Amino acid sequence: MPPRRNVPSRQHSTRASVSTQGTDNTGDPMDISAPASERQYPGKRGATTPSRDMPPPKRTKATEEKEPNYGIGGSPNDPTFRKELKVEDLDLHKSYVKDFKLAAEAQKKLKGPRQHFKYDGPKPMTDITLLPDDWNSKEPDLDDEDWDAQIKRCKERIEEGLMTHAYEAKLKGFEEAKAREAALIKSVVGDSNELYSMAVIKRLATLMEIQEDLESKDDKTKTKTDQLPNVKALVKAYRSHELEWHEGLITYWSHGKKLCEPRPFDWDEFEAVNDKYEGHKGFWVEGSDVEAAGTTEANAIISFTPRNPGQLYYYNVACRFPNFAWWHELEFMWDTGSSLMTMYEGDIRSLMGPQIAPQGFIPGIHPYHGPRVLGVIQTAAYGGATISFEMVQIEVCLLDDHRKRMTPWIRRSVGMMMGLPPVPGTGGSPRLDDNWLRHCVYVGSAPEVSQALRFATSPGALHLPNRGTCMANPPPVPNWMPPHPPLWRTHIPPLTAPTPMPPGPTWLGQPPNMPRAAPGVP
Repeated sequence: MPPRRNVPSRQHSTRASVSTQGTDNTGDPMDISAPASERQYPGKRGATTPSRDMPPPKRTKATEEKEPNYGIGGSPNDPTFRKELKVEDLDLHKSYVKDFKLAAEAQKKLKGPRQHFKYDGPKPMTDITLLPDDWNSKEPDLDDEDWDAQIKRCKERIEEGLMTHAYEAKLKGFEEAKAREAALIKSVVGDSNELYSMAVIKRLATLMEIQEDLESKDDKTKTKTDQLPNVKALVKAYRSHELEWHEGLITYWSHGKKLCEPRPFDWDEFEAVNDKYEGHKGFWVEGSDVEAAGTTEANAIISFTPRNPGQLYYYNVACRFPNFAWWHELEFMWDTGSSLMTMYEGDIRSLMGPQIAPQGFIPGIHPYHGPRVLGVIQTAAYGGATISFEMVQIEVCLLDDHRKRMTPWIRRSVGMMMGLPPVPGTGGSPRLDDNWLRHCVYVGSAPEVSQALRFATSPGALHLPNRGTCMANPPPVPNWMPPHPPLWRTHIPPLTAPTPMPPGPTWLGQPPNMPRAAPGVP
């Protein structure tokens, strides 16, 4: 996570932007180069909060030179905070498995006590009102995926005559889950006596399916991605126990060669290693566990509504490739059930802009092949189907009504779907936004006609309509039923008016209205 270099403005307007230079109570700038907890204010020894009777803070070089705004409230043309790293200085041969095992043990989920219920009435007991108020429908003393223990407990509850209809249904589900797991182990291990953790077995099954999918592609697609050597090398490494699955740790691979020992994921490290090995193809991050990004507080709010009552929510996200001055807003669907951000291959040219012109290898992006690649991921879609996506690096942020950033530029991984994106409102598979925004802003809704979702960068700015008493509206009619004629309509104006982009540098065959290059971005 980048350091919190910006200090929120002391104005309390919900539309206020954020200043990157701090001020004391007198309005003069103060030195914000040190963390807030270590910042010293003049006037009193060790003072860490400004006071009206203190003399103005001493101006330093840090305050005289304007610092880029990496936080919120700035322009979308601002750069992303990065650490300058050299691959030669990284401890890629050091394993962090032992350190992470200790941390995982310390954070291990604590189990609750076993639930007991004495019932002497007629059996089976089907009156749910007789259960204790703190009764949990799950068994807090058992692991959720310990199928043998869960099956045994269900049989015990059935013998006790406790809610037998419910526990018979749960028993059937656990028995099916155990059978599926046994079939999965058989498909991976076969008749071998090799012992693998369940996490490795699941990962091997996924890699084998990805390998089968890649091998079915035509030669042009295989050459384009060049991921098959990585998948084969990973399967071999897991089977030989050279590689294990460690939650929170990753390894880098390039064209079938392992580049490091298990280590925590870091975007700056990824970019340095990826650039060294020209990772626009044939690059893989195994076990990626990217840390969720957060933001600092400020006062800004935005809302959006569904296209029609009861339908899905769509909103625009500013996107760009790292090291690129060009950015573009794309429409994504607000999908709280998705854990993967998706885009289309057709979006790559929109985000590359005129910088796709031939000019040699650009660090972070190749003029012909696309952005930095993280590997291939397999996801489960609705209905049980599985889909493989090539994962690439992207930066995203949310803009408010005044075209100011409500979030920093945040680096994310995105799955690339084949083909061109559908025209908004015409059907087709939408781009999915995954859950990045819920880590960055406050989200709220209220039972009102507009059905608006509101995003704010501080809890105080999240103003929801006050209905007095809780008079919830009935839910809208599902989309698969004919809509009822509306009794009345409310006009909802668009949130933002189109903002013309400032002119940019001259390019051969340049599209109109190219945005200016961001400060500090080549």
